[in-house]
Order: sequence, then structure tokens, then C-alpha cells
Amino acid sequence: MSRHLRLLVLLCVPLVMAPGCGGQAPQTLTAPKLAGEAAPQAPPPPAGAEAAAARAAEEPIARKIIYSASVEVIVKDLEATRAEVERIVEERKGYVAKSDVSGESGSRRTATWTLKVPAEKFRDTVAALAALGNTVRNSSDSQDVTEEFIDLQARIKNLKAEEETLNKLLKEQAVRLEDVLKIREQIKTVRGDIERAEGRLKYLATMAAMSTVTLTAREDASYIPPTAPTFGSRVSETFDKSVTALSDFGKSVALIAVALAPWLPLILVAALVLRWLLKRAMAVASDSGHLRPVLRPRVARPVAAAPADPSGHTEPPAEGN
Repeated sequence: MSRHLRLLVLLCVPLVMAPGCGGQAPQTLTAPKLAGEAAPQAPPPPAGAEAAAARAAEEPIARKIIYSASVEVIVKDLEATRAEVERIVEERKGYVAKSDVSGESGSRRTATWTLKVPAEKFRDTVAALAALGNTVRNSSDSQDVTEEFIDLQARIKNLKAEEETLNKLLKEQAVRLEDVLKIREQIKTVRGDIERAEGRLKYLATMAAMSTVTLTAREDASYIPPTAPTFGSRVSETFDKSVTALSDFGKSVALIAVALAPWLPLILVAALVLRWLLKRAMAVASDSGHLRPVLRPRVARPVAAAPADPSGHTEPPAEGN
């Protein structure tokens, strides 16, 4: 009986070890899920600054582009062109930043305008200006400053956060005078960086909002300007200017007389007093002999002897010799 039992055990051992000899990896047993157990949830979304950064990345960014153009045209009448340029700029809510006209009267003149117009009216303005005459040159340029604009915004935000931290530290933890002075110096430096960054940001925003157009207009060679003044017209103009100057001088004299009229009584009294003082001084000086003329003493001249008269008479010398 024991012999049969031993054979049965030997036959069952290969059957038990057969599943472990295959190529499949052993499977791990997992605990069965309970009916009320919930499935594992995903990690929560980022909060605070990370969430704000994520939302900002998803929002579209308005590009900041600075537009500029240069237009050169040949026109027949420069004065008419000037009026037309002012009308075009005014209609588009812009303004003339600079104006320069060169050339003398009677010759061909050249005018240059620097115009500022809203960015959305840039191309329309360039087209209207190019239609003022024969276009010689029409060039435009653009500069994308969006990246610098965004960097400045982020820098300003970080600097303001640093400034707020320094102010909080100054109020709550600064005790010694040395610490207070150091923190204030740091706050001053940060505030200066903020103001510079904000100034640059404002400049970029202004330049992107208002485009620049430079217009140069030259008069046509066939345009006949007003004739130069003749000699007769120049003589007449000179005479008129001289009469005008004389009239202005007379008016000035009259105004001076009117201005001095209230002072005349005082001037007369002062003149009379001065005259009386002068007369009195002269009288005193005359009485004291200071004004008497100094006479030189007369020196008697020697009288020559009269020649002897044969008759014996002698003539007395003449008086006054």
C-alpha cells in the first residue's frame, strides 16, 4: 500500500511544477475593490502665482509695434500742400510735431513735416500723403517691442514686490539705526529702478500708439513762383517803412510827453530852486572878490628925451606915453 502511495506522489510533482516553467511572469494579486471605494483622483491644479502665470500664458498678447514711414513728393504749390497736410493730420486725430520750410521767395522751396498719427491710421495716412503729388520715395519701417514691453512689465512687478517686502521689513523687524539706514537705501535703489522701468514702458507704449511719418515736399520745376520784387517796388516799400518808422517815433515821443506831464510841476519847481541857488552862489562869490578879474600892474615905460630945439624951447612929453 505504501508502495502505491509513493508512486502517486511522484506522478503529481511534475504536474504541480509545470505552471512555473512557462514564459509568463507571475502575476501579483491585488485586493478586490470595495463597492463604495472611489477611484484615485488627479493632482489638484496649481494655485496662486502659478495659476496666474498659466492663465496669462493662455491669454493672447497684444503686440507692441512701432511704425515709421518716410514720404517724399513733388508738388506744384507748396502753400496749398501745407493746408492739405494739416487737414489730413487733423482728420486722423494726429498732430504736427515739427515743420521746416527752406527756400527764398521767388525760388523753388522745400518743406519737411514730422507727423504723429494713431497706429491704426498709419497706412491710411501714408497713402493720403503720397497722393499729394508725384511720389519720389515711399518707405516704411516697423519695430516689434512686444518682448521688451513684457519684460519691463514683469520687472516692474518683481521690483514692486521687493519694495513691499523691504517696507514690511523696515516696519516690523528693523530696530537698530544701522539696519534702518541700510533698508532705506535698498528701498531707494529699488524705487529708482521702478521709475526707470516705468518710464521706458510708457515711452514704448506711446511710440507704439502714435506712429511717425516724415513728409518732404518739393515744388515742381515747372511751377512759376511769384516774381521777385522790382526796383520800383523796393523803393516804394523802403519809403513806406521809413514813414512807418517816423510815425512810430512820433508816437513814442508823444507817449513820453504824456508820461512826463504829471511830473512837470515838480520839474519846474526844481529848476527854479536850482536857478536861485546858482544866482545866490554867484552873488556871494562876487561879494567876496573871488570873481573879480586879476589886473596886471602897469609898468611905466621910460620916456625918451626930446631933441633939443635950436630955438631953445622944449616940448613937454606927451601924456600917456
